[in-house]
Amino acid sequence: MVSHMMKRGWMLAAVLALAVLAPAQGRGRGGRGGGNGLAPGQVVLDAPNTYNAAAAARGKVLYSAQCASCHGDDARGGKGKVNVDLIESAMVLDDLGGQEIGEFLKYGRPEKNMPAFPTLTPAQVSDIATFLHRSVAAAAYRFDYKTINDFTGNAQAGEAFFNGPVGKCSTCHSATGDMKGLAAKNRDDAPTIQSLIVNGGERFARGGSAVIATVTLKNGDTFTGTPVLADDFMVTIKLPEGGTRSWLRRGGWPQYAEHDPLQAHKELALQYTDADIHNLAAYLETLTGAGPSAAAPRAPLMLAPARGPSRPAPALRVQSSGPDPSTATLGASWTTYHGDYSGRHYSTLDQINRTNVKSLTTLWVKQIAQENYGPNTGTAYQAGNPLIALRGSTAGVRIAAEPLMVNGVLYLSTSDHAWAIDARTGRELWHYYWTTSGGTHTVGNRGMGMYGDWLYFETPDCYLVSLDAKTGKERWQREIADVRQYYFCSPAPTVIKDHVIVGEGGDSLDLQGSLKSFEPSTGALQWTWYTTPQKPADPGYNSWPDEYARTHGGGMTWQPPTYDPQLNLLYVPTGNPNPVGATQSRAGDDLYTCSVVALNPDTGKMVWYYQTSPHDSHDWDSTQVPVLFDGTWDGKPRKLLAQATRNGYFFVLDRVTGQHLLTKPLVDPQYLTWSKGVNAKGQPISDPKKEPAEDGVLVGPGSATNWPPPSYSPESGLFYVGTAEGLEMDYRIDVASRPEGFGYVSKAGVTGRNGIRAIDYKTGTMQWFHAGGGPQGLLTTAGHLLFGGDGHSNFIAFDQDTGKILWHTALMEEPSDGPETFMLDGRQVVLVAAGDLLYAFTLNE
Repeated sequence: MVSHMMKRGWMLAAVLALAVLAPAQGRGRGGRGGGNGLAPGQVVLDAPNTYNAAAAARGKVLYSAQCASCHGDDARGGKGKVNVDLIESAMVLDDLGGQEIGEFLKYGRPEKNMPAFPTLTPAQVSDIATFLHRSVAAAAYRFDYKTINDFTGNAQAGEAFFNGPVGKCSTCHSATGDMKGLAAKNRDDAPTIQSLIVNGGERFARGGSAVIATVTLKNGDTFTGTPVLADDFMVTIKLPEGGTRSWLRRGGWPQYAEHDPLQAHKELALQYTDADIHNLAAYLETLTGAGPSAAAPRAPLMLAPARGPSRPAPALRVQSSGPDPSTATLGASWTTYHGDYSGRHYSTLDQINRTNVKSLTTLWVKQIAQENYGPNTGTAYQAGNPLIALRGSTAGVRIAAEPLMVNGVLYLSTSDHAWAIDARTGRELWHYYWTTSGGTHTVGNRGMGMYGDWLYFETPDCYLVSLDAKTGKERWQREIADVRQYYFCSPAPTVIKDHVIVGEGGDSLDLQGSLKSFEPSTGALQWTWYTTPQKPADPGYNSWPDEYARTHGGGMTWQPPTYDPQLNLLYVPTGNPNPVGATQSRAGDDLYTCSVVALNPDTGKMVWYYQTSPHDSHDWDSTQVPVLFDGTWDGKPRKLLAQATRNGYFFVLDRVTGQHLLTKPLVDPQYLTWSKGVNAKGQPISDPKKEPAEDGVLVGPGSATNWPPPSYSPESGLFYVGTAEGLEMDYRIDVASRPEGFGYVSKAGVTGRNGIRAIDYKTGTMQWFHAGGGPQGLLTTAGHLLFGGDGHSNFIAFDQDTGKILWHTALMEEPSDGPETFMLDGRQVVLVAAGDLLYAFTLNE
């Protein structure tokens, strides 16, 4: 679940919250009713803190007396004969006002041993409904989970480390000087003190922690200041006397160097044990002069939810003719998410090559505007159904999709929106707007699928929508998953033969992951494959401790799969298991989470699987692209699959059988602290001592890579991937026997090298590295080029053999999708998105 913190930010920062509302009136498809953009009769409430606290409290009392014996104190399912998990109940999630619950309670269900409660009044039922819905929101937002705020280490050992030859803290810091009172200044917050120990911080460095930049010109003149920008092309610093100064970099000049007062902290972080950190924190706490007393223990510290330091204000308002991609050849067009089915993100085009790429120039730039009105407006809701609408506009566009290009037309999607754009000019041909029922919008939409004249894309509230490619008119929509259970959908559909294959996401409540196939013409569901074993005879069934853990185990499918037409195998990368981070209820390997699974796309039946992170405990899903290519292995031709994963390892498999061939560290091994090595199957061996702990553990690599597409070039034989490495403090915040959703949080640590790595797939060794950019979308071409970024908003063409920069241009933001290329009127075009801007480049000839 995008760096480790990146994914957590975009997914959890916009997790849904339910609130009670009056029933909405019906709407037609022509737009919203009322001048304020609301449907007539819609009541807008802020969730979850707008729940009537008194009503929820009354409902809890009634629930405890009448319901808890069968459904559990937390509504998660009790030990009685009914034993229904109400938080996962579709009726509870759908019944926002209590009307359906009231009828159910009034008559009961004797055949299910559910008694009747005829004496409950409508007001009492409403109170119970309020309590239940508040429980749903609390479960998703993790309001009630706390981490301990105890300094669990040994203060004497911490003092010895502080003054000793390993820590050497006293060479820069003083127990009676800058360290005196530090804990009190940080609210005696153990997690914060531990993070400061790991990564330093402005208050930890004597005289401040500002990095000092030195610029040396060719004539010998030097300038010092605070760094503003330093990349391959320009240096900018802020001068001590005020103002800034910039220099272009040519021929190695000017020279640039930085002095970081906190470098010692970064180096020491790679040597710390968890005991060192806890002991140092305990020692520093004694320097306040007022440590915790045994008679008055410190209250637990409420940490911010895992999604970030604050909850999002928006929350929710409640209630062209184209080819068949299965036969298309990549080159002139770009017909799928990766251009073809292989996931190589490679093009055979070579008109633009390493000899002439220096002449690349802008063809056009288009800004995407998400207007919410127009003739092409659709919705899944009918008259009388409740309306759940996203608060405010869905502005703040971020293009994460790979536009399709067929017959001179680009087909682009973002959350709730789709466009047809003239590929020659960037002009809009049509625009479609989906009237959302909620869902996570900050993730962005990955793109569209196409079959003939029909387009398909997923909405954040988990509908598959089909459009007419010529007009943008809606053909049909089908629900993929229930947004009220906190699913969200962002992948690009994969169209294979007569199958439209779609995935889903969701981590806030423990859910069942799946992959579904729909018929292209009618939208009829063809098959569903679940990401956890369903039957005792299924391989991996006993990798879960019980049925509840198995059927709530996550493994979301939010990365478009890849496909081999000759083998007729679909390669599905799966997400992390649920609960996330808190693993006490799911002992075992937790199959088929964090795996690559080969399916028959005609039946949805599994052929083989390989798990890259057994029993994941750090949100290191394996939803990275399974890249397919043919190569040699031990001197013989082999059909291969390679995957660079978030857990910090690079894998090569035989894609016919799933046989493991190679496992190597993707990043510097000193950051792979979570793993004790690999087993005979090539799988990393998780260190139980590095699972999130109540008092914190220092763990890496963070998020070694993520969802943006890597690339493989048959010309160079190299696998290219954007990477990051680091260490962070992880805290378990849900210590219940049955945790749920995100059961841990992270506090900042230190970072290592971020940048593009070129890897020899035969050995797993890095051939070259370019610093900057971290996880990012990449493109290689037969012109011996690699297109990518540097983390400073520069779009760059590299020599794919050496990493040498051959061309660059500055964009307004960081590239936000993977670059792509196609032919148009005899000219090769390179396309890339950055934020809400779409850029097209071609040769200036």
